[in-house]
Amino acid sequence: MRNTRKLVLISVLISLSVVLGIIDKYISSFILPGAISARLGLANIVIMLGIIYLNFKDVLLIAILKSVLIGFILGRFDVFIYGFSGTMLSFFGMWMLYKFTKDWFSLIGISLIGAILHIIGQVTAVHWLLISDIGYFSLYFIVNPFLIPASMITGVMIGILTKSLIRYVDNSGIFKR
Repeated sequence: MRNTRKLVLISVLISLSVVLGIIDKYISSFILPGAISARLGLANIVIMLGIIYLNFKDVLLIAILKSVLIGFILGRFDVFIYGFSGTMLSFFGMWMLYKFTKDWFSLIGISLIGAILHIIGQVTAVHWLLISDIGYFSLYFIVNPFLIPASMITGVMIGILTKSLIRYVDNSGIFKR
């Protein structure tokens, strides 16, 4: 891919992931008002497509900037830390699964594991940031057993959406394999 074309493509993918992340926040707030950090994970469609079509550095850049920009736009440092922690663990896990075990795991399975890793990353961040705030920390672990099954459902949905988009993306010629 030529440098200008690649730069534009990565910029568009970063923008798309941020827009999907913000839409996701508002959809989730409407469906589950008051839910602690419950999201559908729409921006992960972009990350998964990047894992399939782009190199490691480019997808890592997309994942990092998605988290930074969403945290900045939503104006909350805790949103950034939790989102970044979950995104990084999820990204590395999905990337390794896709690159090394894609013959054993479907995209749906990889997305499912990525969703679980995202929750684990968030819980780890909560542990490190809120260990002194026992009330909130305890609340998070009470809510967490509900987040993992929910993330499994949304992980499967995101995997199905990503898998269905691949045919269209391949036909579009946006990514040249």
